Amino acid sequence: MSQYQVRFDQNNPNFAKEFAYNQMFIQSIQNWMNDILVDRGHVLLNDAYNALGFAPTTSGLNVGWVRGGSEVKFTVTEDRGALLIDFNVEKLNIFDEI
Repeated sequence: MSQYQVRFDQNNPNFAKEFAYNQMFIQSIQNWMNDILVDRGHVLLNDAYNALGFAPTTSGLNVGWVRGGSEVKFTVTEDRGALLIDFNVEKLNIFDEI
């Protein structure tokens, strides 16, 4: 797991008790971020954090994805009733690419 991993649990306003709903919600946000990537040409990690219901971070302003690179992918693992979400961030200084 990377330093950008987040814990999706009852502290997140989008978390639901139904596991299937959480999976569907996370997948829909991943799909949306890929649509933004195609349309806008870049996605910041903070774009994903905000869409999922997490606070933005300083590092989230500098890393992300650019069109022509990897698609946005969330790796989700289960952990004691919560989901851990990790991100395949590809650009560590995204503003050099925009």
